[in-house]
Amino acid sequence: MIRCRPFKNSDPPWIAELWCNQPRQRGLVQPMNACLLEREIFSKPYFDRWGLIVACDGDELIGFVHAGFGADDQRATISTEYGATHALMVASHVDRSLVSKMLLAESERYLKERGARFAFGGGVFPVDGFYLGLLGGSQLSGTLFSNYQMLKVYRSAGYFEIVERRVLQSRLPNFRPIVNRDQLQVRRTYQVDQQLDPPTDNWWDACTLGMIQRTLWCLNSRHNSVSEARVLTWDMEPIASSWGVHAVGIMQLEDGQDGSLSKEETFLIGEILRQERSRGATLAEVHVAATDVERLEMFARLGFEEVDRSVTFRKEL
Repeated sequence: MIRCRPFKNSDPPWIAELWCNQPRQRGLVQPMNACLLEREIFSKPYFDRWGLIVACDGDELIGFVHAGFGADDQRATISTEYGATHALMVASHVDRSLVSKMLLAESERYLKERGARFAFGGGVFPVDGFYLGLLGGSQLSGTLFSNYQMLKVYRSAGYFEIVERRVLQSRLPNFRPIVNRDQLQVRRTYQVDQQLDPPTDNWWDACTLGMIQRTLWCLNSRHNSVSEARVLTWDMEPIASSWGVHAVGIMQLEDGQDGSLSKEETFLIGEILRQERSRGATLAEVHVAATDVERLEMFARLGFEEVDRSVTFRKEL
């Protein structure tokens, strides 16, 4: 008989084994172990064991779902207005489809009982407190197209697709910076400054980003302190090691004062890739909204290619 119950302290080894037995996917770190789960998930100050629900067939664990919440507008505490099913995994089982539906229903029940009005399918801003570096790649942006089983589960449960993103990668050994008149002019006018492990601005960022190795890149005028563009990157561990590469993830892109895409941003991204390649990085990844045509064209000019897509699902509870 299949039943669902809350997480117990004895479950991490089972969950790690179940994780490792999942079909290999581009956006899934493998191998997994209980220590990694403890460091990246269970140790978070907002982790609630009631939101991690396991499915059992007798004494055998056959699946789990992890539901949780994001931060409030000030990113100073938890807000239960929105929730997300951060992860849902099921073992190879004769009733796998049924188990997936049961676990998703349990996730929704947990979120609704605590006040959530909407649920997202997969972690995504502003509900992005878990699994960075374990699922999804360079950032949490919902559900990857390559995880077609979860796409079916969310669609059959009445979730709507609200945002689609392109997952782009560049092989850095083959990277060549753009050299033209505009880029040479930018080089004469601006300089690229970097700050390793910049301080976080709020409690939520400290919880979600504080443990990863980040670099803040700024394109600053040589004549004053005005910053034309800022980019935050991070060392994509442990997922990059499971791919067998040294990867850098482009996490945040901040435009200049007018908010428009510019030759300056193109120059900054090119400089980041050049310097990361010199440090030994072999791969760069970024997720870009499908509607952001200008940025998609910019990354294409810089040698990025599409390797996957992701979709943000949402459902009213």
